Amino acid sequence: MARRLLLLLGVLTLVVFGRPTIARAEGTQATAVPVAVLAFDSEDAEENADGLTGAVKWKVRNSHAWTLLETNQSLGMLTAALRCPTRPTPECQQKIGEQIKQERYLWGFVSRAGKSEVLAEVHLYQRGKPDTVATEKYSANLRDGNDDTLRKIAGLLVDRLAGTALGTLVVRAGSLDGEVVIDGDKRFPLKGGTARIELSPDTHAVELSAPGVPASKKNVLLVAGKETTVDLSPAPTSARGAAPEAQKPFPTRKVIGGVMMAAGVGLGIFAFERYSKWSSLNDEANDTKLTGLINDTRGEKVAACDTTGATAERVCTLSKQANTAGVTGIIAGSVGGLLLIGGAYVLFTGGDSKESGKDASRKPLPTPKATNVSPWLGAGTAGAALSGTF
Repeated sequence: MARRLLLLLGVLTLVVFGRPTIARAEGTQATAVPVAVLAFDSEDAEENADGLTGAVKWKVRNSHAWTLLETNQSLGMLTAALRCPTRPTPECQQKIGEQIKQERYLWGFVSRAGKSEVLAEVHLYQRGKPDTVATEKYSANLRDGNDDTLRKIAGLLVDRLAGTALGTLVVRAGSLDGEVVIDGDKRFPLKGGTARIELSPDTHAVELSAPGVPASKKNVLLVAGKETTVDLSPAPTSARGAAPEAQKPFPTRKVIGGVMMAAGVGLGIFAFERYSKWSSLNDEANDTKLTGLINDTRGEKVAACDTTGATAERVCTLSKQANTAGVTGIIAGSVGGLLLIGGAYVLFTGGDSKESGKDASRKPLPTPKATNVSPWLGAGTAGAALSGTF
Protein backbone atom coordinates (compact mmCIF):
# COMPACT_ATOMS: atom_id res chain seq x y z
CA MET A 1 0.00 0.00 0.00
CA ALA A 2 2.78 2.36 0.95
CA ARG A 3 4.56 1.66 -2.35
CA ARG A 4 1.43 2.54 -4.34
CA LEU A 5 1.05 5.81 -2.43
CA LEU A 6 4.66 6.73 -3.21
CA LEU A 7 4.11 5.85 -6.86
CA LEU A 8 1.00 8.05 -7.02
CA LEU A 9 2.88 10.91 -5.37
CA GLY A 10 5.68 10.57 -7.93
CA VAL A 11 3.21 10.67 -10.83
CA LEU A 12 1.65 13.86 -9.46
CA THR A 13 5.07 15.42 -9.05
CA LEU A 14 6.00 14.50 -12.63
CA VAL A 15 2.80 15.98 -14.01
CA VAL A 16 3.05 19.20 -12.00
CA PHE A 17 6.74 19.95 -12.19
CA GLY A 18 7.69 18.38 -15.53
CA ARG A 19 10.76 16.25 -16.03
CA PRO A 20 12.81 15.13 -13.03
CA THR A 21 16.08 16.79 -12.19
CA ILE A 22 19.00 14.84 -13.61
CA ALA A 23 22.45 15.90 -12.49
CA ARG A 24 25.79 14.67 -13.74
CA ALA A 25 27.64 12.77 -11.08
CA GLU A 26 30.89 14.24 -9.82
CA GLY A 27 34.10 12.83 -11.18
CA THR A 28 32.62 11.75 -14.49
CA GLN A 29 34.83 11.29 -17.51
CA ALA A 30 34.74 13.21 -20.74
CA THR A 31 35.12 10.02 -22.73
CA ALA A 32 32.38 8.06 -20.92
CA VAL A 33 28.84 7.46 -22.13
CA PRO A 34 26.14 9.24 -20.13
CA VAL A 35 23.29 7.01 -18.94
CA ALA A 36 20.44 7.36 -16.48
CA VAL A 37 19.27 4.46 -14.30
CA LEU A 38 15.55 4.31 -13.61
CA ALA A 39 14.52 2.47 -10.46
CA PHE A 40 13.60 -1.09 -11.46
CA ASP A 41 10.03 -2.31 -11.14
CA SER A 42 8.68 -5.52 -9.66
CA GLU A 43 5.35 -7.17 -8.85
CA ASP A 44 6.55 -9.78 -6.39
CA ALA A 45 10.18 -8.92 -5.45
CA GLU A 46 10.19 -5.22 -4.60
CA GLU A 47 13.10 -5.39 -2.16
CA ASN A 48 15.21 -7.26 -4.66
CA ALA A 49 14.37 -4.66 -7.31
CA ASP A 50 15.40 -1.81 -5.01
CA GLY A 51 18.65 -3.57 -4.07
CA LEU A 52 19.54 -4.30 -7.70
CA THR A 53 18.81 -0.67 -8.65
CA GLY A 54 21.31 0.52 -6.04
CA ALA A 55 23.92 -2.02 -7.15
CA VAL A 56 23.54 -1.08 -10.84
CA LYS A 57 23.89 2.64 -10.02
CA TRP A 58 27.03 1.87 -8.03
CA LYS A 59 28.47 -0.07 -10.96
CA VAL A 60 27.69 2.67 -13.47
CA ARG A 61 29.01 5.37 -11.14
CA ASN A 62 32.34 3.57 -10.73
CA SER A 63 32.76 2.55 -14.35
CA HIS A 64 35.19 4.37 -16.62
CA ALA A 65 32.90 3.59 -19.55
CA TRP A 66 29.71 5.19 -18.23
CA THR A 67 28.69 8.51 -16.77
CA LEU A 68 25.84 8.14 -14.26
CA LEU A 69 23.12 10.76 -14.60
CA GLU A 70 21.56 10.85 -11.14
CA THR A 71 17.77 10.65 -11.04
CA ASN A 72 15.14 9.54 -8.54
CA GLN A 73 12.65 8.61 -11.25
CA SER A 74 11.39 5.03 -11.41
CA LEU A 75 10.14 2.98 -14.30
CA GLY A 76 6.74 2.51 -12.66
CA MET A 77 6.33 6.25 -12.10
CA LEU A 78 7.10 7.14 -15.71
CA THR A 79 4.96 4.41 -17.31
CA ALA A 80 2.01 5.46 -15.15
CA ALA A 81 2.46 9.15 -15.97
CA LEU A 82 2.80 8.51 -19.68
CA ARG A 83 0.00 5.89 -19.72
CA CYS A 84 2.33 3.19 -20.96
CA PRO A 85 2.17 -0.55 -20.29
CA THR A 86 4.07 -1.87 -17.28
CA ARG A 87 6.60 -3.23 -19.73
CA PRO A 88 6.93 -0.24 -22.06
CA THR A 89 6.77 -0.71 -25.79
CA PRO A 90 9.45 0.85 -28.04
CA GLU A 91 7.16 3.84 -28.56
CA CYS A 92 6.77 4.28 -24.79
CA GLN A 93 10.50 3.89 -24.26
CA GLN A 94 11.01 6.77 -26.66
CA LYS A 95 8.45 8.85 -24.76
CA ILE A 96 10.30 8.16 -21.51
CA GLY A 97 13.57 9.27 -23.11
CA GLU A 98 11.93 12.47 -24.34
CA GLN A 99 10.40 13.05 -20.91
CA ILE A 100 13.72 12.79 -19.05
CA LYS A 101 15.58 14.46 -21.94
CA GLN A 102 18.06 11.60 -22.33
CA GLU A 103 19.10 9.49 -25.31
CA ARG A 104 20.15 6.55 -23.16
CA TYR A 105 18.87 4.99 -19.94
CA LEU A 106 18.63 1.65 -18.11
CA TRP A 107 15.32 0.20 -16.96
CA GLY A 108 14.25 -3.25 -15.82
CA PHE A 109 12.25 -5.75 -13.79
CA VAL A 110 12.98 -8.21 -11.03
CA SER A 111 10.60 -11.13 -10.58
CA ARG A 112 10.44 -14.35 -8.60
CA ALA A 113 11.95 -17.43 -10.26
CA GLY A 114 11.08 -20.21 -7.85
CA LYS A 115 11.22 -20.23 -4.05
CA SER A 116 14.86 -19.15 -3.64
CA GLU A 117 15.78 -17.22 -6.78
CA VAL A 118 14.82 -14.09 -8.64
CA LEU A 119 15.25 -13.16 -12.28
CA ALA A 120 16.69 -9.77 -13.16
CA GLU A 121 15.84 -8.33 -16.55
CA VAL A 122 17.72 -5.12 -17.37
CA HIS A 123 17.13 -3.15 -20.59
CA LEU A 124 19.21 -0.47 -22.30
CA TYR A 125 17.31 2.16 -24.25
CA GLN A 126 19.29 4.05 -26.93
CA ARG A 127 17.58 6.53 -29.19
CA GLY A 128 17.21 5.17 -32.70
CA LYS A 129 18.46 1.69 -31.79
CA PRO A 130 16.69 -1.57 -30.94
CA ASP A 131 16.01 -2.45 -27.32
CA THR A 132 18.85 -4.41 -25.68
CA VAL A 133 18.32 -6.70 -22.70
CA ALA A 134 20.49 -8.68 -20.27
CA THR A 135 19.14 -11.22 -17.77
CA GLU A 136 20.56 -12.98 -14.73
CA LYS A 137 19.23 -15.30 -12.04
CA TYR A 138 20.49 -15.00 -8.48
CA SER A 139 19.55 -15.78 -4.89
CA ALA A 140 16.45 -14.09 -3.56
CA ASN A 141 18.37 -13.38 -0.34
CA LEU A 142 20.39 -10.66 -2.10
CA ARG A 143 18.46 -7.48 -1.38
CA ASP A 144 21.12 -5.02 -0.19
CA GLY A 145 22.52 -2.79 -2.92
CA ASN A 146 25.82 -2.57 -0.97
CA ASP A 147 26.30 -6.34 -0.94
CA ASP A 148 29.47 -7.32 -2.84
CA THR A 149 27.82 -10.36 -4.40
CA LEU A 150 24.90 -8.33 -5.67
CA ARG A 151 27.30 -5.70 -7.01
CA LYS A 152 29.14 -8.38 -8.98
CA ILE A 153 25.83 -9.51 -10.52
CA ALA A 154 25.01 -5.91 -11.37
CA GLY A 155 28.47 -5.59 -12.94
CA LEU A 156 27.79 -8.57 -15.19
CA LEU A 157 24.51 -7.09 -16.36
CA VAL A 158 25.96 -3.63 -16.99
CA ASP A 159 29.00 -4.99 -18.83
CA ARG A 160 26.80 -7.01 -21.18
CA LEU A 161 24.74 -3.96 -22.01
CA ALA A 162 27.81 -1.73 -22.31
CA GLY A 163 29.04 -3.89 -25.17
CA THR A 164 26.19 -2.64 -27.33
CA ALA A 165 26.61 1.03 -26.38
CA LEU A 166 30.39 1.36 -26.21
CA GLY A 167 33.35 0.63 -28.36
CA THR A 168 36.25 -1.42 -27.02
CA LEU A 169 39.74 -0.06 -27.53
CA VAL A 170 42.58 -2.59 -27.33
CA VAL A 171 46.01 -0.97 -27.00
CA ARG A 172 49.13 -2.97 -27.86
CA ALA A 173 52.57 -1.68 -26.84
CA GLY A 174 55.02 -4.56 -26.87
CA SER A 175 55.65 -5.63 -23.27
CA LEU A 176 55.66 -2.18 -21.68
CA ASP A 177 54.04 -1.18 -18.41
CA GLY A 178 52.70 2.33 -18.09
CA GLU A 179 49.54 4.25 -18.89
CA VAL A 180 47.27 4.95 -21.82
CA VAL A 181 46.08 8.56 -21.96
CA ILE A 182 42.72 9.12 -23.64
CA ASP A 183 41.86 12.55 -25.03
CA GLY A 184 44.66 14.11 -23.02
CA ASP A 185 43.10 13.78 -19.55
CA LYS A 186 41.96 10.24 -18.71
CA ARG A 187 44.54 7.63 -17.79
CA PHE A 188 44.19 3.85 -17.84
CA PRO A 189 46.79 1.27 -16.78
CA LEU A 190 48.88 -0.54 -19.36
CA LYS A 191 50.21 -3.88 -18.12
CA GLY A 192 52.35 -6.26 -20.10
CA GLY A 193 51.91 -4.09 -23.17
CA THR A 194 48.10 -4.48 -23.28
CA ALA A 195 45.13 -2.38 -22.20
CA ARG A 196 41.40 -2.87 -22.87
CA ILE A 197 39.29 0.24 -22.52
CA GLU A 198 35.58 0.79 -23.16
CA LEU A 199 34.82 4.24 -24.57
CA SER A 200 32.02 6.09 -26.24
CA PRO A 201 31.73 5.54 -30.01
CA ASP A 202 33.67 8.52 -31.28
CA THR A 203 37.15 9.59 -32.39
CA HIS A 204 39.58 9.54 -29.48
CA ALA A 205 43.19 10.63 -29.11
CA VAL A 206 45.15 7.69 -27.73
CA GLU A 207 48.61 8.34 -26.27
CA LEU A 208 51.20 5.99 -24.76
CA SER A 209 52.90 7.08 -21.54
CA ALA A 210 55.67 4.75 -20.33
CA PRO A 211 58.98 5.43 -18.55
CA GLY A 212 61.92 5.87 -20.89
CA VAL A 213 59.82 5.67 -24.05
CA PRO A 214 59.05 8.65 -26.31
CA ALA A 215 55.34 9.51 -26.31
CA SER A 216 53.41 8.19 -29.29
CA LYS A 217 49.90 9.35 -30.15
CA LYS A 218 47.23 8.22 -32.59
CA ASN A 219 43.62 9.13 -33.31
CA VAL A 220 41.25 6.17 -33.28
CA LEU A 221 37.61 5.94 -34.33
CA LEU A 222 35.57 3.58 -32.12
CA VAL A 223 32.31 2.00 -33.23
CA ALA A 224 29.64 0.91 -30.75
CA GLY A 225 29.69 -2.79 -30.03
CA LYS A 226 32.96 -3.35 -31.88
CA GLU A 227 36.57 -3.84 -30.86
CA THR A 228 39.32 -1.66 -32.32
CA THR A 229 43.02 -2.41 -31.87
CA VAL A 230 45.75 0.23 -32.00
CA ASP A 231 49.47 -0.51 -31.93
CA LEU A 232 51.59 1.97 -29.99
CA SER A 233 54.68 -0.21 -29.75
CA PRO A 234 57.81 1.94 -29.54
CA ALA A 235 60.07 1.94 -32.57
CA PRO A 236 63.44 0.11 -32.33
CA THR A 237 66.29 2.11 -30.84
CA SER A 238 68.01 2.52 -34.19
CA ALA A 239 64.81 4.04 -35.64
CA ARG A 240 64.09 6.38 -32.72
CA GLY A 241 66.68 8.96 -33.67
CA ALA A 242 69.88 7.07 -32.97
CA ALA A 243 72.79 8.94 -34.43
CA PRO A 244 73.74 7.47 -37.79
CA GLU A 245 77.08 5.77 -37.92
CA ALA A 246 79.76 8.26 -38.82
CA GLN A 247 81.04 7.74 -42.34
CA LYS A 248 84.66 6.79 -42.35
CA PRO A 249 86.83 9.15 -44.41
CA PHE A 250 88.55 7.79 -47.46
CA PRO A 251 92.11 6.74 -46.45
CA THR A 252 93.83 9.05 -48.92
CA ARG A 253 97.23 9.04 -47.22
CA LYS A 254 97.26 5.27 -46.89
CA VAL A 255 96.40 4.81 -50.54
CA ILE A 256 99.03 7.28 -51.72
CA GLY A 257 101.65 5.81 -49.38
CA GLY A 258 100.81 2.28 -50.46
CA VAL A 259 101.04 3.20 -54.16
CA MET A 260 104.39 4.94 -53.65
CA MET A 261 105.83 1.98 -51.77
CA ALA A 262 104.51 -0.46 -54.35
CA ALA A 263 106.12 1.63 -57.10
CA GLY A 264 109.36 1.74 -55.13
CA VAL A 265 109.37 -2.03 -54.72
CA GLY A 266 108.68 -2.41 -58.45
CA LEU A 267 111.57 -0.11 -59.36
CA GLY A 268 113.78 -1.99 -56.91
CA ILE A 269 112.98 -5.26 -58.65
CA PHE A 270 113.68 -3.61 -62.01
CA ALA A 271 116.98 -2.23 -60.69
CA PHE A 272 117.98 -5.69 -59.50
CA GLU A 273 117.16 -7.10 -62.94
CA ARG A 274 119.29 -4.35 -64.55
CA TYR A 275 122.16 -5.13 -62.21
CA SER A 276 121.91 -8.79 -63.12
CA LYS A 277 121.98 -7.84 -66.78
CA TRP A 278 124.99 -5.56 -66.27
CA SER A 279 126.84 -8.31 -64.44
CA SER A 280 126.03 -10.87 -67.11
CA LEU A 281 127.21 -8.61 -69.94
CA ASN A 282 130.44 -7.76 -68.12
CA ASP A 283 131.13 -11.42 -67.53
CA GLU A 284 130.54 -12.19 -71.17
CA ALA A 285 132.86 -9.41 -72.27
CA ASN A 286 135.58 -10.50 -69.85
CA ASP A 287 135.32 -14.11 -70.94
CA THR A 288 136.53 -13.20 -74.42
CA LYS A 289 139.98 -12.49 -72.95
CA LEU A 290 140.38 -9.86 -75.62
CA THR A 291 140.16 -6.59 -73.77
CA GLY A 292 143.78 -6.60 -72.80
CA LEU A 293 144.96 -8.11 -76.12
CA ILE A 294 143.73 -5.41 -78.44
CA ASN A 295 146.85 -3.33 -79.26
CA ASP A 296 147.58 -0.45 -81.58
CA THR A 297 150.50 -0.39 -84.06
CA ARG A 298 152.88 0.67 -81.30
CA GLY A 299 151.98 -2.39 -79.21
CA GLU A 300 149.97 -0.47 -76.59
CA LYS A 301 146.60 -1.67 -75.32
CA VAL A 302 143.58 0.19 -76.68
CA ALA A 303 139.83 0.13 -75.97
CA ALA A 304 137.86 -2.38 -77.96
CA CYS A 305 135.65 0.35 -79.40
CA ASP A 306 138.73 2.22 -80.68
CA THR A 307 139.89 -0.55 -82.97
CA THR A 308 138.50 -2.73 -85.72
CA GLY A 309 137.73 -6.35 -86.09
CA ALA A 310 134.83 -8.64 -85.30
CA THR A 311 136.06 -9.51 -81.85
CA ALA A 312 136.63 -5.88 -80.95
CA GLU A 313 133.17 -4.93 -82.18
CA ARG A 314 131.65 -7.74 -80.11
CA VAL A 315 133.42 -6.58 -76.97
CA CYS A 316 132.48 -2.97 -77.67
CA THR A 317 128.82 -3.88 -78.04
CA LEU A 318 128.79 -5.90 -74.80
CA SER A 319 130.45 -3.07 -72.92
CA LYS A 320 127.93 -0.50 -74.14
CA GLN A 321 125.00 -2.74 -73.21
CA ALA A 322 126.51 -3.36 -69.79
CA ASN A 323 126.95 0.36 -69.18
CA THR A 324 123.38 1.05 -70.24
CA ALA A 325 122.03 -1.65 -67.93
CA GLY A 326 124.17 -0.36 -65.07
CA VAL A 327 123.06 3.27 -65.46
CA THR A 328 119.41 2.24 -65.81
CA GLY A 329 119.66 0.08 -62.72
CA ILE A 330 121.25 2.87 -60.68
CA ILE A 331 118.53 5.33 -61.71
CA ALA A 332 115.71 2.83 -61.06
CA GLY A 333 117.21 1.85 -57.71
CA SER A 334 117.61 5.46 -56.64
CA VAL A 335 114.08 6.45 -57.65
CA GLY A 336 112.67 3.27 -56.09
CA GLY A 337 114.48 4.01 -52.86
CA LEU A 338 113.09 7.55 -52.79
CA LEU A 339 109.58 6.25 -53.44
CA LEU A 340 109.92 3.69 -50.64
CA ILE A 341 111.06 6.38 -48.23
CA GLY A 342 108.32 8.80 -49.27
CA GLY A 343 105.62 6.13 -49.27
CA ALA A 344 106.64 4.90 -45.84
CA TYR A 345 106.52 8.45 -44.49
CA VAL A 346 103.06 9.12 -45.96
CA LEU A 347 101.71 5.72 -44.89
CA PHE A 348 102.99 5.59 -41.34
CA THR A 349 102.83 9.26 -40.28
CA GLY A 350 100.04 11.87 -40.03
CA GLY A 351 96.24 11.54 -40.06
CA ASP A 352 93.96 10.95 -42.98
CA SER A 353 93.69 13.91 -45.28
CA LYS A 354 89.87 13.76 -45.35
CA GLU A 355 89.34 13.89 -41.63
CA SER A 356 87.56 17.17 -41.13
CA GLY A 357 85.72 19.15 -38.51
CA LYS A 358 86.52 19.89 -34.91
CA ASP A 359 87.31 16.29 -34.00
CA ALA A 360 90.10 16.12 -36.54
CA SER A 361 91.47 19.50 -35.53
CA ARG A 362 91.63 18.43 -31.89
CA LYS A 363 93.69 15.32 -32.58
CA PRO A 364 97.38 15.79 -31.83
CA LEU A 365 99.69 15.14 -34.73
CA PRO A 366 101.39 11.76 -34.31
CA THR A 367 105.10 11.66 -33.80
CA PRO A 368 106.84 10.89 -37.11
CA LYS A 369 108.25 7.40 -37.17
CA ALA A 370 111.92 6.84 -37.79
CA THR A 371 111.91 5.27 -41.24
CA ASN A 372 114.84 4.62 -43.56
CA VAL A 373 115.05 2.94 -46.96
CA SER A 374 118.53 2.39 -48.43
CA PRO A 375 119.25 0.88 -51.85
CA TRP A 376 122.58 -0.70 -52.56
CA LEU A 377 124.48 -1.86 -55.60
CA GLY A 378 127.72 -3.74 -55.59
CA ALA A 379 129.67 -6.51 -57.12
CA GLY A 380 127.55 -9.64 -56.97
CA THR A 381 124.71 -8.08 -54.90
CA ALA A 382 121.97 -5.49 -55.24
CA GLY A 383 118.73 -4.59 -53.41
CA ALA A 384 117.09 -2.17 -50.96
CA ALA A 385 116.81 -2.17 -47.18
CA LEU A 386 113.78 -0.74 -45.28
CA SER A 387 114.25 -0.09 -41.57
CA GLY A 388 112.41 1.94 -39.00
CA THR A 389 109.82 1.97 -36.19
CA PHE A 390 106.14 1.63 -37.20
